[in-house]
Amino acid sequence: MKLTEKEIKALRKLQKYERQFHKMRYFFLALCVLMVGLGLYTGNLLVSIPEKFEGKIELQALLYSTAMPQFYFFCGMTGFIIGITINNWIGDPNRILLVGLVERLEKESEQVDAANASNAASDNLNQSALIR
Repeated sequence: MKLTEKEIKALRKLQKYERQFHKMRYFFLALCVLMVGLGLYTGNLLVSIPEKFEGKIELQALLYSTAMPQFYFFCGMTGFIIGITINNWIGDPNRILLVGLVERLEKESEQVDAANASNAASDNLNQSALIR
């Protein structure tokens, strides 16, 4: 099976992505744990704002109005990274199957090409022996 340059490039890109994520999945897991811990710590700080700034309503409002959007964004990003990590922990089955099939077909076609080349060489020897 002969692949075009574009197909070979796409195959190499898929293989590279699988290898990279397989190596980085423990890093992403540690990052998820760290982000959840920081989120809980930040949430605890937000809860303690009324106690620390008692009687200063304007300062409390300012702190909440600046901290809450960042906190929600942080929680959203944490959820996104957790989802990506869980989803790709084993790998994308479609991508793994596609890469495996193409690699097997390439190996089989190389074996067939080698067999055809050796058969052609032996046929040429047989024909030259018959001519003599």
